[in-house]
Amino acid sequence: MIKKDKNTQFIIKMIINFKTQFLNNSYDKFYLLIIGSFSFAESFFILFSPAMGYDSGFHMTQTRFLFTHFPYAGWNYWNFFGTPTYLYPPFSFYFVSFFTSFIPIELAYSISRILTFCAIPILIYILLRVWTIPQKPAFLASLVVLGSWMYLGDLYVVGHFPQDLSIMFFLAFVLSYSKSLNSQTFVSFWPIVTSVYLTLAILSHYYILFVIPIVMITTILINPNYVGRKNMFIRSLLIFFSAMGFSSFFLLNYVDAIYNKILVNLSCCTIEQLSLFIPHYDFYTSGNFFGLPFLAVIPLAAITFIRHKHIIGNRLLILSGSWFVIFFILVMSNFMTKLSPPPDREISFLIIFAGIVSGIILKELFKKSSKKVAKITLSIFCALFILSAMIGMNYMVLYNPFPEYPHEAKKSADFLNDKMKTDEVVFITSPFDSMWFNVYSNHFQSIGVEGQSAINKQLRQIMKSISSNPDETKQFMNETGSHFIILQPSDVEKFTKAGFHQEFSSKISSIMSYDNGNNTKFVSGKELSNTTFLLGNDQITITLTNIEPTDVVIRESYDKNWYLQLDGKTIMLDKNQLGFMTFHITSVGTHQILLKYSQPLIFVGTMISLVTVFFIFIWSTKRLVYN
Repeated sequence: MIKKDKNTQFIIKMIINFKTQFLNNSYDKFYLLIIGSFSFAESFFILFSPAMGYDSGFHMTQTRFLFTHFPYAGWNYWNFFGTPTYLYPPFSFYFVSFFTSFIPIELAYSISRILTFCAIPILIYILLRVWTIPQKPAFLASLVVLGSWMYLGDLYVVGHFPQDLSIMFFLAFVLSYSKSLNSQTFVSFWPIVTSVYLTLAILSHYYILFVIPIVMITTILINPNYVGRKNMFIRSLLIFFSAMGFSSFFLLNYVDAIYNKILVNLSCCTIEQLSLFIPHYDFYTSGNFFGLPFLAVIPLAAITFIRHKHIIGNRLLILSGSWFVIFFILVMSNFMTKLSPPPDREISFLIIFAGIVSGIILKELFKKSSKKVAKITLSIFCALFILSAMIGMNYMVLYNPFPEYPHEAKKSADFLNDKMKTDEVVFITSPFDSMWFNVYSNHFQSIGVEGQSAINKQLRQIMKSISSNPDETKQFMNETGSHFIILQPSDVEKFTKAGFHQEFSSKISSIMSYDNGNNTKFVSGKELSNTTFLLGNDQITITLTNIEPTDVVIRESYDKNWYLQLDGKTIMLDKNQLGFMTFHITSVGTHQILLKYSQPLIFVGTMISLVTVFFIFIWSTKRLVYN
């Protein structure tokens, strides 16, 4: 009989312990079932209205673009005359793309959001139970999260699925991080699993890069497990840099983006989040409310601290409390970058930490209370949760302005799919049409969401300044060859007077046309003929004929990562006044042109990721053979 190695024995023991603690424990199964049922009851409305959340259309567009250009594309042709996609970690889009292979994208996105929404409170319960928190406090901690408008708002108001997916992996990371600090060596089960969870969190949303250092540093300083701080520090560094190595194929480009886009756009500080404690019924800020269960925890915490002062020395309470306080300060100070105007990044983590710290406080309360007091507290919390959830869902579902957006945007897209030419651009001034347009259309649009990530800043400024001026809009449409514009209803009369013709109307916008007599194409230049082009994954192939030397303009935004080959020879690219790519052809005749978007950091990062995987695999194999 072959003797099992230590890691295999450990994994088997861990599975048995988990089965004994949770699956064979009727109370744990009961609470997990209740948490799952409550979570699904709060989220299943998304199945009938996938548009809830103002970011939903944008994330579906990103998913569709990735699915269409599988396995990866670094350049999005649909928005802003070209947008680099590396600012958006790909894992959440791959996650939805998996379901998109079998079902429509709207349903795939909704199912993904519901799964994540339900998983987070369940993971909070499991985390607290692993931290030896009894069942009832752990259950109430999950209700604190589910009863908060912050958590509901992330689903119904923001629609920020990538961040929620990242939080799910973050909780799995926290769950395994404390165990990995107790491991004898780095190349063992828990440290490697912790690195993988952190990698998945990073590849789901970039904001986790700001959260993890806070969590690691506070854990080392507070040391809740009484482990040697030197070993904790070294183990944490190894986990952190392993995750960096695993995700380098994305991270290097993102670091470049941070340097060029984010650090120059910092803004701080405006204290305005009063709705954290007072329900705010303005739709866009209604998500910034802790909810009734957490408000009940506050006086109970005060009573517990007064009656049992010794719990202030509880290191788990200090640790989770420090996370909560740090993110509470971040939310209150509204320390932002222009990459993320609303504080939804900090808000999402704030309520997670509020739930965790609530569970630890309630543990101390239940420990010193009679069974009768515990039952009354449990009943009150359940009632407050139901009341808070019902009020929040009533407001966020019934008064949600977004449900009709995908249907109306699809009508506009279907109309233009029949009317527009392949290389034509639609000028969109309606922001939510812009978000949803490319969920249903392959045509280019001259504006989009997340404008700060657009590579063509000069063109964005032009579009922003002219969008409400019909005469300047005409000139822009002449230069870009656009014949159609999608307007908000309030602008229709003004543009009609300026000579635009109304072609189609939906509940949220109107499509108007302007016959500019211009035949500007994707590829333009003097005396060109027989011009064809093909868009591929990060490349454009063009065939054209010219009868005299000419400047050729490609109606795609210039970027340093574009490289041009003319008849097999590399030549320099330039940009015109609109920021489009242009180059000069001196010889006449038929030419083959290849434009390739190449990101050197993607190659370097991929090599680092492969080396990291190879190194850990070899090290693990070596230990396996040794054992």
